[in-house]
Formats: sequence, structure tokens, C-alpha cells
Amino acid sequence: MNTSGRRGTVLTIPSSTVDRVVQQLLSQGRIVRGYLGLGMQPVQLPENLQTVGSW
Repeated sequence: MNTSGRRGTVLTIPSSTVDRVVQQLLSQGRIVRGYLGLGMQPVQLPENLQTVGSW
């Protein structure tokens, strides 16, 4: 599938991707997306890596 986007850019979507999306819509009624989870934790920096002052 070819379509044009903003500022005249052209976007091409492979037919295999279109087929997969159509099959998912037909079987589940929605598109299942991947999920990337992020976790944060405090980390003690060694003194030689710490900077003085603010950015």
C-alpha cells in the first residue's frame, strides 16, 4: 500500500503487514501492540563521575 504523508513524504506499507493487520482486526476486533516496560531505580554514582553545579 502506498500513501503520502505530511510534507509530501511517501509511505509504503508491505502487503504482508497489511494482511497481518486485517487478519488481526477480523479475528480479535483490535490491533494488539507490543509493550516495552521501563523500570527505574536509584544508582549511587562514584565521586569521579559526579558533576558539580547544575545544567
